[in-house]
Amino acid sequence: MLFRAVIHVTLAMLALLVSLAPAPQQPALLTLRTAESLFAAGELTAAETAFRDANAQLPHNTYPRQRLAALYLRWNRPTDGLAVWETTPDGDPFLYLQLLAAAAKWDALEAATQEYLKRAPTDESAYALLTQALLYQSRCPEAASVAAAWEQHARTDAAGSNAAGSNAALTAAILRYTADPDTPEPAICVLDQDLCAATQTCTGAAQCLQQLGESLLRRQRPELAACTLAQAIARAPENAAAHAWLGVALEQIGSVDAALPHFRRATTLAPDSALGWLLLGLTQLNRQNIAEAYEALLRAQALDPGNPAPCLAMAGVLAARGDYANIPIWTVAALERAPEDPEIWKATARFYLARNLALEDEPLHAAAGAVQLAPEDAEAWMLLGWAQFNAKDFDAALTTLQTALTYDARHSEAHHLLGLTLQALGRHAEAQDALTRAQDLGYQW
Repeated sequence: MLFRAVIHVTLAMLALLVSLAPAPQQPALLTLRTAESLFAAGELTAAETAFRDANAQLPHNTYPRQRLAALYLRWNRPTDGLAVWETTPDGDPFLYLQLLAAAAKWDALEAATQEYLKRAPTDESAYALLTQALLYQSRCPEAASVAAAWEQHARTDAAGSNAAGSNAALTAAILRYTADPDTPEPAICVLDQDLCAATQTCTGAAQCLQQLGESLLRRQRPELAACTLAQAIARAPENAAAHAWLGVALEQIGSVDAALPHFRRATTLAPDSALGWLLLGLTQLNRQNIAEAYEALLRAQALDPGNPAPCLAMAGVLAARGDYANIPIWTVAALERAPEDPEIWKATARFYLARNLALEDEPLHAAAGAVQLAPEDAEAWMLLGWAQFNAKDFDAALTTLQTALTYDARHSEAHHLLGLTLQALGRHAEAQDALTRAQDLGYQW
């Protein structure tokens, strides 16, 4: 609602500017008004063109560039946004912070936010961004200090009753508990029952920290999980599972080199546990260390023969080797181990489709199985449409992709594939509309 209100105010201001502007400037301001309307409607491709046209017409006015940078932030193109912002010396400083955060430029974000807070020392949003920057650099004690200030200003501004205030309070509470798990932290239990359970159903601080870290990973908060799991290891250095999950958290925050030693340590401490070998194999596969990935994943599969994940990962190893003939052995094994799990069937279909492999009709089989298991899942239908498109069954792909969009009208990949399918059917105007819609929704190819 706030975003819409801001847009309405912006449009009203532009209307006033148009009415008051000298005649030579009115076409440029009308272009700006068109750009704002397109931006508000989510037609980002057209809005980008309009803002650039307005900038060319008003080269000495920074407003079109500021709005273009804001558009790139919304469009998840922060690098483009930063490039535009750097040409705007009097640009919105908070927009700059948001762009740095979206681009994961943590050092620059830290420095810029500290400067910003000198001018706006009570801005809770800036404290939130600074906390994020420090956490993604695994500087947990400093992050705890900033989070405490964030919590204080959030309470001052909104009495802790809004979502931002609750997020501040929970982040600060988790970091307090991480630093001193021997002291109960009631705020966690007040704010989040699931995370509370992780700190209550455990024996000893190390186990509590590990459980909290795993819960935070499931919540997609790896930056906080890295802090709690590092402290779990500090209290129990021989805890193989904590090493394994810390490796996952570090990978997810971009500290890939720091993650690998923890995966290795997990396999050393618990050589009979499949978890460490699976994670080591996956990270080595991502690094294209194929020989070590193969050995680790083979160990994981032998230790946990009913788990589909090592089987699917082994298919990835064979693809990297160019051993395509044996891939179906492992993908079939993965599906046999997860006959009712649509996520494994979708992952198998995507494995083939992303590599443009059509071995033994496996992509169609896997995608159709995913649809059968999850008949209202837009991604499953999209994967089936993709498989049909690759098989050149364009009429079937068209129907399937349209079905996917009935379940998720904002599925950018489905719009993109629909555009390609319409092109193949010779319906070029409709195809361009679909491809533009995919791009507006953030699909990049």
